Amino acid sequence: MTAVQALDYPFESDPSYAVRVGNLQTRLINECVATQGIPVPIVGDLPLENASVAVSPSRLWLVPGDDYGVSAALYDPKVLAQLRSTPEPQEAEGTAAEDEAYYQAVYGPEDERIDFPIGDDGTASVPVGGCFGQATETMYGVDAATYERTYYEIPSMREIMRTLTADDDVRASMSSWSSCMKDSGYRADQPDDLYGVMNDWIAGVVEGVTPVGVVAEAERELASADLACRTESGFGTAVSTRFLELAEAEIAAKEGVVQEYRTMVEHAQSLLVDG
Repeated sequence: MTAVQALDYPFESDPSYAVRVGNLQTRLINECVATQGIPVPIVGDLPLENASVAVSPSRLWLVPGDDYGVSAALYDPKVLAQLRSTPEPQEAEGTAAEDEAYYQAVYGPEDERIDFPIGDDGTASVPVGGCFGQATETMYGVDAATYERTYYEIPSMREIMRTLTADDDVRASMSSWSSCMKDSGYRADQPDDLYGVMNDWIAGVVEGVTPVGVVAEAERELASADLACRTESGFGTAVSTRFLELAEAEIAAKEGVVQEYRTMVEHAQSLLVDG
């Protein structure tokens, strides 16, 4: 669905982007701190394989198919090996003074932050100074404050989904979908509840008690029931229609800021390719 890719750019089309850009950010921050003669913690890159197992909300809510991609990921030996690996415990190496120096170098002074309202009464305070801000500027090709303000202004998949799930028509059809799913042997009040089923599959494979082939069959059966119940209840049509209305209106209203954000992300992606 084009609207999903536009709204959740670039995560929908590149599930590993968040992990890769997070690894890049950590490296840039620690390189910056090290130039100041401050000890940095020894941290390895987060593994990319875990991202392939995660099912995106859009796939659960909007674009279900013959499966959800879980067993396909688990068939990959690299993914399974990573899921089964036990991370080595990280022992604190620095003194309290070194830890404080590291924190100050990373986040900079308190007056180099931008506050954004979140939720009903919350506030997010984002650093735009220190090595954090410097890493942001390197990754996105603009000053940190510009990036953070742009990121705050872009249409949010989370907000669209919150509005979507509060819609009366969507809620009514979702209730019918839930009843149908329960008749099919699955207890789910909403699509997000299917994450519990999938997590059980993954745990069984990781622990060696469930073959991936068994998960693949169970996944096909769940996807089949899901699709049939969406059709019978009208939930599939209701949720996709309302999502498109909300998403397209939001994207059109913020076309300029969306394009600015895409340009910044493309700059970061060029560093990921080069690195």
